[in-house]
Amino acid sequence: MAGGKYVLSLLNVPRSTSLGEKWNDDEFTTTGAFANVEHRFGNGWHVNLGTQYLDNVMDRVMAYAYAPVYAGQNTTTLYAQKVRYDQSQAGTDISASGPFTLFGQVHEAVIGASYERTEFRARSANGYDTNGNIWSATVNVNSAVATAAEPVWAAWQRDNTTLTQTYSTYGAVRLRLLDPLRLIAGVRATWWDTAVDTAIPANTARSTSSINGKVTPNAGLVYEVTPAVALYTSVTQVFQPQDYTDASGKVLKPLQGMQYEVGTKVDLLDGRLHSSLALFHVDEENRAQADTRYPNQSIYLAQGKAQSQGLELDLTGEVLPGWTVTAGYAYTFAENLDDSEADSSAFSAIAPKHSFKLWTNYRLPESLDKRWTIGGGATVQSAMSNTFPTLGNAVLTQGGYAVFDARVGFDVTEKVSVAANLKNLFDRTYYQRIGTPQSGNIYGEPRSVMVTLQAKL
Repeated sequence: MAGGKYVLSLLNVPRSTSLGEKWNDDEFTTTGAFANVEHRFGNGWHVNLGTQYLDNVMDRVMAYAYAPVYAGQNTTTLYAQKVRYDQSQAGTDISASGPFTLFGQVHEAVIGASYERTEFRARSANGYDTNGNIWSATVNVNSAVATAAEPVWAAWQRDNTTLTQTYSTYGAVRLRLLDPLRLIAGVRATWWDTAVDTAIPANTARSTSSINGKVTPNAGLVYEVTPAVALYTSVTQVFQPQDYTDASGKVLKPLQGMQYEVGTKVDLLDGRLHSSLALFHVDEENRAQADTRYPNQSIYLAQGKAQSQGLELDLTGEVLPGWTVTAGYAYTFAENLDDSEADSSAFSAIAPKHSFKLWTNYRLPESLDKRWTIGGGATVQSAMSNTFPTLGNAVLTQGGYAVFDARVGFDVTEKVSVAANLKNLFDRTYYQRIGTPQSGNIYGEPRSVMVTLQAKL
């Protein structure tokens, strides 16, 4: 501790380090199906009906580290837990879209309705040793040895099911007010209800929440300065119901806010290269964040008010014949506007202030051998950090980093190609995600090579 505050730093251990046990196991099964039917009318209108179903099951037994590693000790404590998640999701959407004429101009419209039903059951239990005590083990992070015996698993100690249903209707129009000016406007009405039934612990009250006919509009203007240059602006009301629950089992309030954006899109090199610049401002409240007081449990907090603003710059297309480039830069300034109830994931850890991505690919000319392609790219971002009020506003930080990738491809025939993709070319060690002093800190992938074979029918 320094100056009354904890000095936090990320572990500097080999990326191959595992603080689990040999009996750690995840089994995940997913089954899904979807169907889509479309009918086109002769007047340009068409109707689309889509439906989908998804079923997920996950069984997990684990020993997990949930204690900070203090300077000079190099040890942490493992705890044990088993969980099972069952989730089924079904939904359907029907929409009609097409052109219509008004005041001598041709416009476009879309109307539709959708329904979604999701059922999620979560069960968990702790592990115990042979004496009936909560299972735990102390490990040295510099010489972790997975030799602890698997605990005795208790019967389910927590068991709750969340049923959520969402109905919505929506509509949007693209109106050509003048030849260079278009108005894009839409509206959605949402009916939503969720119920959380808890079987264990027994006698836990049912938690419910519902929303009836919530209307969320959006609007934007697009002005074509020239066929290659367009200016736009938009405003959107953010509203997203959440079926997450807090420690008391109460469903969180919906995520709400406003999003404002203004920008320009420009085509270059006779339309081969596309660029865009956008400035944005987002106000939100009630964003769900995992409550770190309850590790490895589906318990969340509505993180209060937050604000983010910044800019995004994108460039994509063909610079020269055979040479394509995709590049993007984002500047994001995000902050919490009021205090949360407990330490949680900071917005600066979700969106770093500066981020840049570049990928370029070049096909060799005929004079060399156009069957070959070579490519490369980079991902660069500034520091990420989390601040922990309960630790005297101590800060956990991952400094900025850059990761480079490369690719070589060869067309064996017109329909068969092979490629070698090399990720993290210089084997940079970094944390791609930071969480808390106890958990959620994940190394980025080390250098790896993947060879792919692709065949077209």
